This record gives sequence, structure tokens and C-alpha cells, in this order.
Amino acid sequence: MNKHIVFVDTSVFESENFFKGRRLKQLCDLSKNGVIEVKITDIVYNEIIHRIHSNITKAQAAYKKANSLINGDGKILKNKNEFNNYYPLPEINIEILHLQFKTQLNSFLEENLIEIIDSKISSVNDVFKDYFETNAPFKDGKKKNEFPDAFTYSTIKKWTELNSKKVYFISNDTDFDQMTVESIDCSNNLSSILDIISREIDEKHTVFVEKIYDDSISDIYYSLENEFENKLMDSVYNKILNDPFYEEPDVDLPTDIEAQIGIISINDIDLNHSFSYEIESDITFSINVEYTDLSSAFYDEEDGIWFGEERITETKRYSANVISIAEFQYDFDSQDGNYNRMNDFEIRSLEEI
Repeated sequence: MNKHIVFVDTSVFESENFFKGRRLKQLCDLSKNGVIEVKITDIVYNEIIHRIHSNITKAQAAYKKANSLINGDGKILKNKNEFNNYYPLPEINIEILHLQFKTQLNSFLEENLIEIIDSKISSVNDVFKDYFETNAPFKDGKKKNEFPDAFTYSTIKKWTELNSKKVYFISNDTDFDQMTVESIDCSNNLSSILDIISREIDEKHTVFVEKIYDDSISDIYYSLENEFENKLMDSVYNKILNDPFYEEPDVDLPTDIEAQIGIISINDIDLNHSFSYEIESDITFSINVEYTDLSSAFYDEEDGIWFGEERITETKRYSANVISIAEFQYDFDSQDGNYNRMNDFEIRSLEEI
């Protein structure tokens, strides 16, 4: 099996929370074990550092808000010793944390054998040709903002020419889909790359684990329909809570839950031990909600109270698009395997229907 070479964009690191993302960890494990080569450009490296700083700034704002809430609405819990550590929340020093994260990033790249490619090899002429001809990634009018992407792509293109290699380039930026150089495949995301590599590790194992998955489909549906009721309930609660005309919401556990699996892919195979599937599914359910409806009420500023509000109890129906991971155990030698559990249940969208 030829060793795949994978270049990774900034957006992938950020979507995987930089160091903690499960799929990024799996990609890095493949790199560390010599199965693939993973690379980034120095432009991506600097963008990651910049995005880390931006995310720390957002985290600081979130912590300040949370600190204010728990010291206000949540102050009753100060009477319990087990909650005292949360009063107050620790302060966030942006610059100190940023320096620590930069050191962590450098260690992460070194430990996982991720090579940084110098963008000095890129072609300035090619980039400015695309700029003046409004070729991708300069098509949508955000020309100045696209220069880092253009130089990253040019660097990768030049690297493939110098090394006579074909590579994958994974990004969440759809602009790269329009940049078609034969030596650079931009058609895959992180999940599909892991799927490709997993399937190539050992075809015999892949056929075997696919059979185990097929035999376990009823258990997987059962998990989707029964094990994540609280997460569905919490998502509805937060959605209603964020509506300015709903106050004091109360939400029951969902009922009439139905799951429909849309997309599946082998996510990881630990030969002769375990494997996992990433599953995208649509889950529909009914749920009883109670809330104070302010849509027809008016606010008396002098008295500081609402008039005309109404307490509503109703059953709503929702559709949730979710990503989850089905984990399995197997022993290829004994031709045995079974479904273990579903985890990493992530609700990507929630709509009332």
C-alpha cells in the first residue's frame, strides 16, 4: 500500500478544537505510526496560532459571563462545599494562555511527525495571476482575505512538483474544491480520508467489520432512539431558552423518537481489536414543552413587569441532524465481534417541524 500524504488546513484544526478532536487524533496516530505522512504549510501554522488567540478571547468572554451568572442566579450552591471551587471561576490571562498553547502546538506537531513546509517555494506569479483573473480562491470578492489560502495552495502545488508526489489536501473551506490541480486532491474531508485509509489497511478485516456492522444495525437504531433522550431534551430547552419571547421553559423527555441513518463510514480500525463507524442520522421526535409566551405581552417600564403573558403547554415535533460514533469489539482470528456502544453524540442542527 502506497503511503498517503495528507496536507491539513487551518479550518480542520479549529473544527477539531486544535488538539482534542477525536478524528484529528486518529489522523495523527496514523502519522505517528508511519502509515501516512501529514504536513502543513508555515502559513497554516501561523494561522493556527492566530485562531488559537481568537478562540481564547472568546473563551475569556464566555467565562466572564458564566462567572457573573453562577455568582448571581447560582449563588445558592455556595452553601454546598462540593461547589465552592466554582466560586469564582479562574481568571483567563489571554497572553499567558496563548504562549502555553503555542508551546503545546509545537509539541503536538513534533510528537505526531507533522512536517511544516516552508511557503518560500510557492509561486508569487501564479498567485497574482489568479488574483488579477479572479480565479479561485479570489472569486467571491474577498480578495485580500484569500491570499493566505492562495499561497498555501501554491506551496502545496510546488511541493508536489518538486517531490513528484500526489497528495490529499483537507479543508473545510469550499474554495479549494474549485482549485483543480491533478497532483492535489481536495475532494475529501477529514472523515472521508480516515475512511479511505481504514479501508486500505486490510481489506479482509474491512469486509469482516462491515458484516458486524450490518448484523448490529438494529442495536444501533435502538441506541439512537433511546440512549440520547437527555441530549435531545437539553437541545430543545436551549433552543426555546434563546427565543426572546419564551421565558421560564420546562421541557419533558422526548417521545415517539425515530432515527433514520443517512451516511455511514468506517472511522477507525484497530486491527483484531476494535473499530468504529461515524454515522450521520436524522432523528425526529415529539416533546412536551411549557413556557411563558411573551409574544402578545407588553412590558411596563415604570413597574418593571410584563402584562398579557400567557403560560403555554404544548407538544412540539422536532428533527435533529446528528453525528455519532458506533464502537465495536472484534477478534478476526476467532471470527467474532459485537456492537459495544454509541458515543460522541453531536447535534448539528435542530429544527421544529
